[in-house]
Amino acid sequence: MSEELIQIVVEFILGGIIIAVLGFCFQRLSWQRATKHDLQVKNAERSHETLKFVSNLIDSRIYWTNQMITALKRGKDKEDYETIKKGFFGTVEQWNANLNFALASLEADFSHELRLELENDIGTKITDVASELAVMILEGPVNEERLNTLDALVTDVRKRVLNFVIKMMNTLSEKEKKLSEFKDHT
Repeated sequence: MSEELIQIVVEFILGGIIIAVLGFCFQRLSWQRATKHDLQVKNAERSHETLKFVSNLIDSRIYWTNQMITALKRGKDKEDYETIKKGFFGTVEQWNANLNFALASLEADFSHELRLELENDIGTKITDVASELAVMILEGPVNEERLNTLDALVTDVRKRVLNFVIKMMNTLSEKEKKLSEFKDHT
């Protein structure tokens, strides 16, 4: 009888150990999946914020560049000229202060290719137009023909920006799709 009691106690202890190990493994697997899901959610949220930040930064720059071109075409003697000039140079400062953060965010949240597109294509063109406008504003004279050329360049940049933002939105959509698929499989 004592051997049977010892065998029952040993089986009970071994059964408890096996159940505890299995419970630990299932709990750890569940925790890992939840953590992975939480990280993917945070990544998608951060990407969404980057999309809004970069888009607003570019849109503001293009808007005030267009306003400045129009103001220069109308003449420096118009009453809203100083307000537009202040807005234009304000966005230049905003661009310069936030460009590195925008580039780093694109690299981290989207892709190296999108960062390069903003840095080397869109950003360079916007900066070149703004530099020429700054010379006309500060040193004169205003060249109507050159303003028309700059206006056409800004229109081209606006088209590039639209495609750029669409690429960002498509990337974000893919991340959200993967997140949804992951959630469905858990």
